[in-house]
Amino acid sequence: MKRKILTLSLLTGISFFGMAQPTLVWEKSFGGSSTDAANSIKHTSDGGSIVVGQSASGNNDVTNPHGQIDYWVTKLSSAGTLEWQKTYGGSGEDYATSIIPTSDGGYI
Repeated sequence: MKRKILTLSLLTGISFFGMAQPTLVWEKSFGGSSTDAANSIKHTSDGGSIVVGQSASGNNDVTNPHGQIDYWVTKLSSAGTLEWQKTYGGSGEDYATSIIPTSDGGYI
């Protein structure tokens, strides 16, 4: 059975005062057969999103695992399509808690 637990949704029309009703633009699930989680999602200059979290998977959307848990970076288009993904880490457990797009098109 294929289990994907990382589900991302893009909502628009959110107001701090709760007056506007949010509109669901897209909702997608990404990940592999083990536990995967997103810790930080930021909009990118091309209208897409950059997501960082961790993955214990090594299949489906997650490729090239390095250890027990790796930090996992995914780049999504404005339509929620997975453009690219990369895992980072050593042989143990590695976690990332935030990501920030830089002015030169990279990420820190």
